[in-house]
Amino acid sequence: MKLTVYGAGCQFCQNFYQTVEQAVKELDLKVETEYSHDIAKVISLGIIQMPVLMLDDKVILTGNPGNLAKLKAIIKKEIGE
Repeated sequence: MKLTVYGAGCQFCQNFYQTVEQAVKELDLKVETEYSHDIAKVISLGIIQMPVLMLDDKVILTGNPGNLAKLKAIIKKEIGE
């Protein structure tokens, strides 16, 4: 499994990626994480709000999740653990 954060390269998107990495670590998940600047991919999905979090090829979150606890709950639910 792979979690990919698509962002514009701004500080907010970079911080979001760091929060995703922290969530994965705290949940002790064996998933790959990646940060991508591929805006064309985001546009092709019809998404206009970033950052975007994808699990493999599925969009699981756009925009700000609120906090680490909410993000962990979203990731855990989507991964099925």
